[in-house]
Amino acid sequence: MCIRDSLEAFLKEKSPGQPFFFWAGPTEPHGPWDKNNHVRLKKEYGVGLDDIKVPPFVEDTSAYRRARANFLYEICYADRQLGRMLDYLESAGELDDTLLIVTSDNGTAIAKGKATPYDWATHEPLAVMWPARVPKGRTVSDFVTFADFAPTMLEAAGIRAPASMSGRSFLDVLLSKKSGRIDSVRNFVVTGLEWHGEFDPERRTARTIRTDRYSCIMRYDNDEDGMQGRPVEPSAVELYDIKNDPWHETDLSARAEYRDIRERLSRQLIDFGRRTGDPRMTGDMKIFRETRLFVQERKRGGYKK
Repeated sequence: MCIRDSLEAFLKEKSPGQPFFFWAGPTEPHGPWDKNNHVRLKKEYGVGLDDIKVPPFVEDTSAYRRARANFLYEICYADRQLGRMLDYLESAGELDDTLLIVTSDNGTAIAKGKATPYDWATHEPLAVMWPARVPKGRTVSDFVTFADFAPTMLEAAGIRAPASMSGRSFLDVLLSKKSGRIDSVRNFVVTGLEWHGEFDPERRTARTIRTDRYSCIMRYDNDEDGMQGRPVEPSAVELYDIKNDPWHETDLSARAEYRDIRERLSRQLIDFGRRTGDPRMTGDMKIFRETRLFVQERKRGGYKK
């Protein structure tokens, strides 16, 4: 059963006028992909290998272009399914008063992509629509994160979000008629990765603070994992000027003229981590280390019980 059919069956089970929540998670864009998708992409959408955009940090080869095209065809398929869902919601009279949030979960699994601290991994596509309530024709620059979705949906439903939630509703941004930066506090976003399946001593751990202009990244190794009670010092800090270097190719952290910017963003990132209870900033690393060791042990055993 395709997602559109699942939605139809779901809505037919509810009572007329009854509020609903439906999570659609198409898996097609996730690998592996059919090796002939690039042929379908050209035939059905007119997009050939020469039309594929290649980021500068990836070697531009025919093999990569084919792989990228195979992936893009799956995105087109998922988009087609989304269109069918919207058509059904409209025919069922549910579209206007339904809050729709469409996003991806992570960046592409390439260099500087998935499981890295760079924009190609963390700056995800996001579209939000609520025809009856959200004014259209605006350009908004407020930063939001996935953690903000749940409190936003709860507020839209008239439910108070629990204080334990780390995200913050952006319903006020959606309902505003203004453009630009609606909420002055939403002028940065913090992202982080603690572990992504690597075995010790390999470490991908990083925290990033991203503003309109800069991306400041703190990386961590294993040296301080056993330390309790004091913040863990990063093993390296990187700084990128997003305006002039959107692909994160030139690290400015060692340049004297950027020292104040690096230190200011580093302090802001650390303060945010302390406020939100990030063990890297509080020093209480016990749960991170025990979880990492537990999962590594299971992985070595093939995830058997």
